[in-house]
Formats: sequence, C-alpha cells, structure tokens
Amino acid sequence: MPKRRAPRKGVFFSYAHADKNWLERILIVLKPALADEAIWTDQEIKPGASWRREIEEAIATARVAVLIVTPNFLASDFITRSELPEILKRQRVEGLTIIWIAVSPALFNHT
Repeated sequence: MPKRRAPRKGVFFSYAHADKNWLERILIVLKPALADEAIWTDQEIKPGASWRREIEEAIATARVAVLIVTPNFLASDFITRSELPEILKRQRVEGLTIIWIAVSPALFNHT
C-alpha cells in the first residue's frame, strides 16, 4: 500500500531578502486571516541549519505559498531556479495553492 502523505498545512512565504519590508507589511495585513495558520518564512531557519533542506521541507508541507513579487524577487537566482520551480511542481502535482502578490512593477509577464 502506498505511504500516505500528511495533510498540507500552513503558509509558506517566498520573497527576496531585499523586500523584507514588504514581507513584514503583508504579514500585518494578513494577520487576521492567518490567525489559525502556521506561517513559515526563512526567518524560521536557525543558524547552522541546512537552510536549503528547511526551505524544501516547508514547501513540501505547506497548504498555501504566498509569493511577494517584485523586481528583486524575479532577479533572485535562488527563487527563480530553485524555489519557484518546486512551488509550481507542488501546485501542479499535489494541489499546493499559490497566491502571488505584485507589490511593485515587475516584468512578471516575461518569466
């Protein structure tokens, strides 16, 4: 019998470090809606931890991924080559819900 996956839970936030101020502002706005949700940002990663593995695990278990889209987000090699493809795969295969928020003009149509 195939192994059952645990149900998806929580909200994963993807953003460029240069846009940390946007993350903080969005978390404040969404706080009432996310009061009962586990929220994951890369600020959860402890010093010395395997940061890449922690990000992969957070994406693998999240119910929702929130993308804070800016030029910095689209210019991030890690986001565009690692995080975003994994998020899109999980959405397609496992039903991860993606919410993207364009907080400043960006060339997202070209990505």
